[in-house]
Amino acid sequence: MEIENKQANLYAQDVWDTGYSNLQFAMANESDPVTQFLATHSKLTQGSCLEVGCFPGRYLAVLGELGFELNGIDLTPRIHPEMTQWLKSRGYRLGDFSREDFLNSVVRQRYDLVYSLGFIEHFTNWKEVLRAHARLVKPGGRILISTPNFSGVVQKFLHRIFDKQNLDRHFLPSMNPKAWENELLSMGFKTEFGGYFGGFDFWVGEQKRSVLSRTGLAVFSRILLPIIRMIVRVNSKHWSPHCGIVVLKIKES
Repeated sequence: MEIENKQANLYAQDVWDTGYSNLQFAMANESDPVTQFLATHSKLTQGSCLEVGCFPGRYLAVLGELGFELNGIDLTPRIHPEMTQWLKSRGYRLGDFSREDFLNSVVRQRYDLVYSLGFIEHFTNWKEVLRAHARLVKPGGRILISTPNFSGVVQKFLHRIFDKQNLDRHFLPSMNPKAWENELLSMGFKTEFGGYFGGFDFWVGEQKRSVLSRTGLAVFSRILLPIIRMIVRVNSKHWSPHCGIVVLKIKES
């Protein structure tokens, strides 16, 4: 599948590669809301899984612990041999890991679970990315997608103040579970979950910040954030840090 817009990816690959160059491999923490979301909904499925944008494998390890056959695709060089060797050393069942552009990849097989975590929000052509997920799912299989929620009123405000460079690398219209649902339903899927999770939280990417910005971020993170977490227990599209969807393939599109 050819990419319609060569500028569709808002996050240059060399930025990812630089950030990943010295990253240590480790399984995602059990308290991570994304880990909990993945583990809870993947229990509906058994068999093979494919993670789109799989490096550094911390969530693949979660599914490895659940007995899935692990497969992945990513452009980052360290998926071979470093990441696959690490996964293998933990005793997981490994399938195919390919280093290539997802939207231009050759379909080799279909999987029981196709998922991506923090991937589609970097693409302006996110509908095309969803279609690429869909074509890799077996009948009766599932798609699971999660992204940060920067489009909520509160989250957008905080990222605009403290995290502008990171915000600009994300395509906010793609952070919309209802829009994902509309696309996926038209491709023969049935919704099992769609919405927001994580209560209230806030995180930032690395960037240069002024003294005033660093001070404000420190005050918010160390003083205000713990207080807000204790008060805000419910999920909302306005302030929850994550959004996600889980859909079941009921027919071929």
